[in-house]
Amino acid sequence: MGYNLSSDDKKTAKVQVMLIENAEGFKPTFECDEISRMKQKIEFDLKQVFAARCNIEIEKIRYKENTTIEDLQNIMDTLATEELMMKSNIADDIRDKKISEKEAYRKHQVYVDQLLTKYGQ
Repeated sequence: MGYNLSSDDKKTAKVQVMLIENAEGFKPTFECDEISRMKQKIEFDLKQVFAARCNIEIEKIRYKENTTIEDLQNIMDTLATEELMMKSNIADDIRDKKISEKEAYRKHQVYVDQLLTKYGQ
């Protein structure tokens, strides 16, 4: 799962989430246990949040004369780094065993759900 800039034209480019079934451990949810489903959901939702954030930031600069497609790519790269930091926070909670893996996903899903609402997903 990753991001894709849908066009090489800065006026129409949009960040989209790409989901490749059976890649990176993603399976249909009926084949997964509860924790795997929780993990997949939070990872997909994080991608949706950051794609929405990218598109909001892209809209702010897309029509400026000096904006290039590389500028749009830089927005994606910057926000992808933030996404990785959020994933790292989840992993830290699980690794430190302060709370169970299930509770870590539940706790972080609440925050991710708030972000989904905030960014209109």
